[in-house]
Parts: sequence; structure tokens; C-alpha cells
Amino acid sequence: MVKFELPVSGGRPSNISSKEITISTYQGNLIRSPYDGVVESVDVNDCGGNVKIKHTVGNDIFHSNLCEVNRITVNRGDNIRKGSSIGIMGDKDLKYSILNSRNQKVRLEPFFNGIDTKTSEKEKEKKKEKEKEKNKQSSDSSTFHDSFIKSMLFPFTAVEKILGGKPKTDEEKADAKLKKEKEQKEKDDASFQKKLQKVNEDINRIKQLLK
Repeated sequence: MVKFELPVSGGRPSNISSKEITISTYQGNLIRSPYDGVVESVDVNDCGGNVKIKHTVGNDIFHSNLCEVNRITVNRGDNIRKGSSIGIMGDKDLKYSILNSRNQKVRLEPFFNGIDTKTSEKEKEKKKEKEKEKNKQSSDSSTFHDSFIKSMLFPFTAVEKILGGKPKTDEEKADAKLKKEKEQKEKDDASFQKKLQKVNEDINRIKQLLK
């Protein structure tokens, strides 16, 4: 179970069900890390003093973003534990938000109430299984669709084969006609050559008889 703490002990936070809270407390109060993490950035000139802490929650990464940190007592790259001091309050209220890996603010309430990382991982596994099942169903549906179309087209394909295929275009008809004429001419030439050969044989035979 991962549970964040308010960064200011005894502070009075605004609505924790929102994505950013303002915490009121007395000047000089310690500001602490809400959870274990690594200081990712420190900037005294940004939003009145900014500290950003990187947290690993289950398989996800989140960042605590704190503004109006009057006096910052940590440096970039420091490994800190939950409750470790990171700065001191000034005369302005502390502003706190949590950012996801896409740098978007998220609702704070689940982090303060506690996040069951095991449950989150199980939900992710269930989601993956659902995606796999959905993809499988989509694939099966596509296969069924293709088979159905083929079965519907089969009678037409069979008739097409019986009738000699698809109706020919004018160009195909012209090519077929030329081919047929060429084949007929070759046959006629062969027949003429045979006849000519026979005539020559008859002439030679007559010559032999006249000698």
C-alpha cells in the first residue's frame, strides 16, 4: 500500500479531492517529502521556490510538485525518504500537486487515502487480457467475414469457370481473333506445302515414264 502524507505537518489543506491543494500553516514550519523519492529539480526562482520529487508507485512514475518553498534544504539528485525535510515555510501558503509521467496533474485524494499497487498491477493485467481477447475476437471476425464472402462468391466463380472465365474486353477479343487467324494461316500453309510436294512427286513420276 502506497500512502502519501501532507508535506506540512499540522497544515490546513484545501480540498484534497482536487488536483492541487493550498496548505496554510505558520512561518518557519518544516516542509517534508510526501513519499520516498529522488529530488528531480530545484529552482528558487520558480513559483516562489520550487521542488520537484520523483516517486515510483508500483510500475508508474509520479512527481510531487511543491511551490512557495521559502527556503530549500535539498539538492537535485538527493534520495529522500517519506517525511524527510526538504524546505521551510515562508509567509505564503504552500501549493502542492502531483504530476503523472505526461506532466499532467492528477487527483490527490487517492494518494492520501492509499494506493494498493498490487491491485493496480492486477487491473493492468486484466486490461491486457481484455485487449488480447478483443484483438482475438476481431481477428476471428475478420476470418469469418473472409470465409463468408468466399462462400457467397463460390457459385459465381464456378459458373464463370464453366462459361470460360470473365467476359472478355474488346482488346482481348481482338487478340483472340488475331491468334485464331494466325493459327488458321499456319494450317493452310502446311496444307499447301503438302499438296505442292505431292504435285512435284507426280511430275517426277511422269518424267520417269516418258524416258
